[in-house]
Amino acid sequence: MEYIKELSNNTLKELKFQHYSKILIILFISISLFSIWNLYSQKLTAEYNYNLYLQSVDKYANTDESLKEALNSPIDVQSLEGEDNTNGEIVSNIVRYDYESVASSVNNLKMERIGSITLEWLTFVFFPFFFGMFGIYIGTYDLKYKTIKIKAVQQNFFLLLFSKQLSMYLSAIIILSSSLLVSYITGSIFHKMLSDRIPINEFQLNIQTLDDNMFLQFLFSLSVAIIYSTLGFYLGLLFKGIIGPTILLISYNFILPVFGEYDLRNLIAVLAHKIFSFTGNFKLFEPKDVSTTLVFSLLFFIGAIFTIFIYKISEKRSKYVI
Repeated sequence: MEYIKELSNNTLKELKFQHYSKILIILFISISLFSIWNLYSQKLTAEYNYNLYLQSVDKYANTDESLKEALNSPIDVQSLEGEDNTNGEIVSNIVRYDYESVASSVNNLKMERIGSITLEWLTFVFFPFFFGMFGIYIGTYDLKYKTIKIKAVQQNFFLLLFSKQLSMYLSAIIILSSSLLVSYITGSIFHKMLSDRIPINEFQLNIQTLDDNMFLQFLFSLSVAIIYSTLGFYLGLLFKGIIGPTILLISYNFILPVFGEYDLRNLIAVLAHKIFSFTGNFKLFEPKDVSTTLVFSLLFFIGAIFTIFIYKISEKRSKYVI
C-alpha cells in the first residue's frame, strides 16, 4: 500500500510539472493544429474532386453516351509503366471514377469517419516525432534543472523512473482524447461548409469501406504514442541529454528507410493495415508481411529487454551523476 501511495504521489507531481512547464499545452495545440489542417485538406480534396466530376459530366453532355448509363457502369483501371519508370493509370469510364472520388472524399468528412481519418494522419506522421520528443524531455528535464540529485536521494529511484513513465502515458491519453474532440468539432464544421458548396447527398459510395472500430483505433494510436514516448524517454536516460536522442529520432523517422520486416515501423504498419482503411489523403506504406503473433511477440520482447537494460544502467549510475 505504501508503495502504491508513493507511486501515486510521484506521478501526480510529474503531471503537475508537465502542466506548469506548458509541455502538455504545447503538445495539445501542435497535434490539434495538424489534425485541423488534415481535415481542411480533406475538404479541399472533396471540392477539387467535385470540380473534376463536373468537367467529366460536361464532356458527356457533348457525346451520344448516356450519363446515367456511365454512372451505373463499372470502372476499369489499368496500371501503366512508362519508359522512364514512371507509373500511371488508364481509366475507362472517367465520369464514374470521378463520381467515386467525390463520394469517397465526402464520406471521409462524415461524423463516423472523422476520428479514423484524424488518427490515420496523426498516428503515423506526427506521433513518432511529437511523443518521442515528449519522452526525451521527460527523461532529461531533471538533469537540465539540476533536480535529479535531490529526487534520487529522497525517493526510490525505480519508483521515480516508473512514475515518470506512468505520467507520460496518462498525458498521452489526455492529449489524444482532447485532440480527437477538437477534430470532431472542426470536422463537423468543415462538413457543414462542404454541404453548402456540394450536393453531398447525391454522392453515395458504391462499395462500403472497412467498418471503423474507433475504440480499437484509439487504443492502437495510444499504443503508438506510448511506444515512441517510451523510446524517447529511454534514449534521454541513456544519453543524458537532448541532442543525441533528437538526432536519432529524426533520422529514424524521417530519413532512414525501413530496414526490413523486423523494423519497428514495419511491425507497426502490419498491425495498422488490419485496423485502419486509409481512405483519406494519407496512405501508409505497404509493410513486409509478418504474422500478427510474431509482431506482438517481438514488440513485447524488445520492450522488455530495453526496459530492463535502461533501468539497470540507471540504477548502477551514481545518484549524483546520472
